[in-house]
Amino acid sequence: MAGVSLFGKESKLKKVLKLSGIDKKDAIYIGDELRDIQASKKIGLHCGSVIWGVNDAIALAALSPDEMFYEVEQILTKV
Repeated sequence: MAGVSLFGKESKLKKVLKLSGIDKKDAIYIGDELRDIQASKKIGLHCGSVIWGVNDAIALAALSPDEMFYEVEQILTKV
């Protein structure tokens, strides 16, 4: 969801959940930005962060995402 404002991310996440029919308790939003964690937490959605993107691991961890992913293989174990 690159190029979307923080408020835009929240509304987009809600829309994706609604359209997919997936309950947010069964979903995780994985991103690489601080804004991803903030948007997820604001709507009560489980969130994960990858450390190889926009923000570094220390900055991401400071916002306490539910999951931290250090390599792609870790994500594959979640699906």
